[in-house]
Amino acid sequence: MGKFLVFLLPALLFCSLAQGAVLIDTGAPSGSTFAPICRDDNYGLHCNNSVALKVNLSQTTNITEVQGYFLYYADPRDITVALYNNVDNLPGQELYNNIFSVGGNGWYGPGNLDWLVDAGSYWVSFEVRKGQFFSGGLVITAPYPIESAFSSSYGETWSNVGYEYAAGLILEGTPIAALPEPETYAIILAGLGVVGFAARRKHTQHLSIERRS
Repeated sequence: MGKFLVFLLPALLFCSLAQGAVLIDTGAPSGSTFAPICRDDNYGLHCNNSVALKVNLSQTTNITEVQGYFLYYADPRDITVALYNNVDNLPGQELYNNIFSVGGNGWYGPGNLDWLVDAGSYWVSFEVRKGQFFSGGLVITAPYPIESAFSSSYGETWSNVGYEYAAGLILEGTPIAALPEPETYAIILAGLGVVGFAARRKHTQHLSIERRS
């Protein structure tokens, strides 16, 4: 019984954690229509564009990987992906960011992330920040589009464009179930204590009968 008690609480905690899963998958876009992502201080381009995609999470989640589907024909360059909270159906405060490299057409993005967020709506934004030199875009013909926002001011102001920029996005992570309240653990432990006491008493009575025999 003691061994059972030792392993029960870790098991309860483990059950609170779900396995890693694909949270969002819009499918791979096709064609060459894209939403540009670039800066006008790079190569003299008149482009300040960032694209954000809205994701809805039903429970506390640790986001571990983000990928966008890019159209890009130059040497590998760094770009930033950032996560914002949702304010008035637009990207609000930045919560996390990560730099990764894009080296061609297809899926690119960082892994091994540790972006812990509560249940709610968020925006995944692909941006070219100061000091980065990138001029490409997200292909916008994803088969399962999600809501998007567009910025032409380095991400300082945003416009919700609905599903106009149906860019490709894959979001992976680990949903985390709500941990039981302390009162729940107390009830469980009390119940286990009663069970353990009853089992021990039964064992003691059994030994007493054997000795009398």
